[in-house]
Amino acid sequence: MMKPKRPSCVKASREAAVFISYLREGSYLLKIVNSGVNNLYKFNLNSRVRLISTLVADESGVAVVVLEIMDHKKYEERFGYG
Repeated sequence: MMKPKRPSCVKASREAAVFISYLREGSYLLKIVNSGVNNLYKFNLNSRVRLISTLVADESGVAVVVLEIMDHKKYEERFGYG
């Protein structure tokens, strides 16, 4: 099995950077952020709302981490469809 490559850098929006700055050292969410997202999934909640998530390994198996819920317009802009 190939070891996942770590990202060369991680960039964040201002809002995400502020959120991350409030995470406690050693917290579960900070560990996820620091390891980098190497898989990303989109789920259509309905015709207008998208949920973006990732999968991470934890002590009990695999955890789903919801990264963001956004409207379709914001999703199109974020991922370059608009």
